[in-house]
Amino acid sequence: MRTILFFCLLTLISSVGFAAQNQTFNSPNDKTKDSSKKEFKPAELPITTIPGPVGDLLRGWWKEKTAAGNVGDWYDNRDEAHSLLDTKPFPQLKVFVYPPEDLKVRANWAAARVVRPFVTLGNSSTSAPPTRGGSNPRLYYGGAKTLEFLHEQYTKNNLYIYPEHKDYDPGHNGTNDGYGDLYPTNTPYLIISQGSSYTDQPFMQAIPLVMAAFSPEVKKKLVETGLLMPTIQQIFRQSNKHLKSPAEYLTGKAHPPVFEGAWVDTLAMVKAAHELKIGEIAPIVSLKVLSEDRLTREKDFFSILPDEQLGNTPAVIARLFLGLQKTRKMSVSAATTKDPGGKPLKFTWVVLQGDPKSVSLKSKGENGSECDIEIDWQARRPVSSGSPMESNRIDIGVFANNGARYSAPSFITWFFPDCEDRIYDDKGRLRQVSYLNGDIEPQVTDWESFAEKASSPEGVQALQLSESEKDQVAKIVPLLQQKNSAIKTAKEELKSAQEALKKAGETKIAEGIKESTTALQKVQKSVQMAEKDWNDLLDGKFPIANSPGSGPETSAFPIRPMLLKKLVQAPLPKNPGLADRLLVTGYGLEEPTPGKSKSSFEQARKDFMIQTILARTVFKDCISAPYRVNFVDQRLYARKNWVDSYSYDKSGNLMGWVRYDGTRADEFHAKGYLIEKKDDSGRCILGRIVKYSQAPQTERGLNENPLNWVPSTEGVKIVYGPNDPPEGTVLEKVTLPAK
Repeated sequence: MRTILFFCLLTLISSVGFAAQNQTFNSPNDKTKDSSKKEFKPAELPITTIPGPVGDLLRGWWKEKTAAGNVGDWYDNRDEAHSLLDTKPFPQLKVFVYPPEDLKVRANWAAARVVRPFVTLGNSSTSAPPTRGGSNPRLYYGGAKTLEFLHEQYTKNNLYIYPEHKDYDPGHNGTNDGYGDLYPTNTPYLIISQGSSYTDQPFMQAIPLVMAAFSPEVKKKLVETGLLMPTIQQIFRQSNKHLKSPAEYLTGKAHPPVFEGAWVDTLAMVKAAHELKIGEIAPIVSLKVLSEDRLTREKDFFSILPDEQLGNTPAVIARLFLGLQKTRKMSVSAATTKDPGGKPLKFTWVVLQGDPKSVSLKSKGENGSECDIEIDWQARRPVSSGSPMESNRIDIGVFANNGARYSAPSFITWFFPDCEDRIYDDKGRLRQVSYLNGDIEPQVTDWESFAEKASSPEGVQALQLSESEKDQVAKIVPLLQQKNSAIKTAKEELKSAQEALKKAGETKIAEGIKESTTALQKVQKSVQMAEKDWNDLLDGKFPIANSPGSGPETSAFPIRPMLLKKLVQAPLPKNPGLADRLLVTGYGLEEPTPGKSKSSFEQARKDFMIQTILARTVFKDCISAPYRVNFVDQRLYARKNWVDSYSYDKSGNLMGWVRYDGTRADEFHAKGYLIEKKDDSGRCILGRIVKYSQAPQTERGLNENPLNWVPSTEGVKIVYGPNDPPEGTVLEKVTLPAK
């Protein structure tokens, strides 16, 4: 992709990355300067120079003095003119110019770090790769301070646009370059464009026109009350072309975390802005948590984070679902929301994304200003029916209606770590949690050898090939050998041509250098053509001559997609060895048997075991079987390399869990103590306190430091009296020998 100054990578992470939560996210004195060399009176500048219906409307309104124009509006580019808004069509729009002292420290780069004291539209077409920090919105969405900063921007008339880059693309763990939805929350604070560099342009070109279209009195009111950007968000979201009816404004279709540029309907937005009357302006829905479940670290969840709270702002309440209980309960109020015109409000609470069966919303009060919410654990799922995009997040939207219009949404979101797989029983009790849920994508390292072995009796049985499939593979094997040989020959010629050019360069004879360069280019083309023929043969695009008299050429059978599919679907080999069984049973799972697995993790481990056995036996030295734990942002979640299986007494009380790490099993008491000694009933009477820790992230990047647990020398004696709780009572603390 021609992209991206997107390779700011570690520069972004270290300068404005999550370390930025410790920087000053407030409003310092503005040092930027207007690029205009001459000051004009507003009336001397046209409202816009764009041609067509939108421009004609704005020019007519400006002439009638019913449009405010862009007087007092500013544009802030933060990618060093990589994706720069052409401001010529917006003569009244002022442009920030960063002073030299700011340029030296790259204060004009990536995510915005200050709140401008004026109406500001900005953008930055920059990002880091998804596993190394990701897009600018992910930077903001990952913590309390950065979400608070966004809310301040939102209510002080600043709106920035950022591409998602690779944070919102169909796929999983980088397959086909996609990871699915990596955003831990959803907000009305930004506009995120689908794609990478320059995809912010359709939004940047539309928003100045919308800001210009408001009537002067409406715009003045919006700026004074901090409702300009919430109103623009409401107009933008209700006007997008993919919506089929106004009713869809109250659905997830109108409020995804990321927007397509093709959805932008500038004409509809401009008309809606100009038609807005002062008495119709909607408020920001202001949310406050009245009560919620609060869980205990190292018992209810294992994390370096103190709790499940990702952020609390008036327009976004964001949570991480870390605790092991199946359900979260919270009560949220929007009662402090005030209509700017003093009109009575009615509130709507709706599930915008996620399984509706996992969410219970019970609004209360005459106007629905409070809501009791219950959220159940939810696994990754499509964002909508039939969508290739998948997400691990539930979005609840809250809307206020003042009788004239709905507000922009405020959000309550819950993010579920993709690397966790949980099994709950019919009573909602956790039976098992794996922190290693993942997938496997078998990789062929030697296609010539793999195809040859696949057509052998052992390979046919392992892959369950039909007779015709076996024949097609066998037919292509000698052709693959020929093409592979041609590639090797071409590469040897390439090496010789490179050496010849090097020698010609040493002679400094122009004619010799020219001849050697021409020869090298010819050989390079031969290598490219040989590699293309080899790939075309695997993919069924290479013509194959039939035997004499049997008709014209036909294309090769596409064995690559067929064999990869067969490899992924291969059944469990008979009689796997002990070492192979331990790939599964070492994590506390039953030895796989044919049929449906009990959980996502069990299926993934079963697939891993099958592929590992095949890589060690039938397809030795020609395939690999890497297991990938599902990616979760390292700043939000500490990786845990274990599986916990939970047990309960006859009354349903938690007794403890067994922890498996692939090599051993350790028993834990319900309070999180490592069990050292039991009584005759199997209850813990001597436990060891466990310490959890994680190495800090490296200074200039993100790494997957796992959360580690270490038995300490601190212990407890536990007794079980008739009046004690099921888990017993700590009698005294003791010192134990190091373990």
